[in-house]
Amino acid sequence: MKLALAFLVAFVVAVLFFAVYFCCVAHIFPFGRSLAEFSAMFQPLEAFFTALAFIAIVITFWSQSRDSRQTQRESAEAFVRASRLQAASARLISLATQNDPSTADARRELEKQVEELEEWLRAYLRAKA
Repeated sequence: MKLALAFLVAFVVAVLFFAVYFCCVAHIFPFGRSLAEFSAMFQPLEAFFTALAFIAIVITFWSQSRDSRQTQRESAEAFVRASRLQAASARLISLATQNDPSTADARRELEKQVEELEEWLRAYLRAKA
């Protein structure tokens, strides 16, 4: 919303600048009836609008990159929370099956998977940092 308001203000200022410029230039610098003289009168305005467009592109790029970094950060945090939750549930299942001798193999396999998941998560977070 702030970005749209900034663009609106910039547009209104540019239109006002155009109106003042057009009125002043026609009275201060009288030109002949040549089309070249008339078009030369607007070259500074063309440069001004080009600069405004460039500034708008830079502001838009900066805003999008900031939003992208924030989204990446939030998704990484959500991934970490989900992985920790999954590891905690696996540990709970492991503790529940620890007292039953018939499920010892399943418990070892589950612990191995939890360790692999934790290692993969550490590697992922190191790569993102």
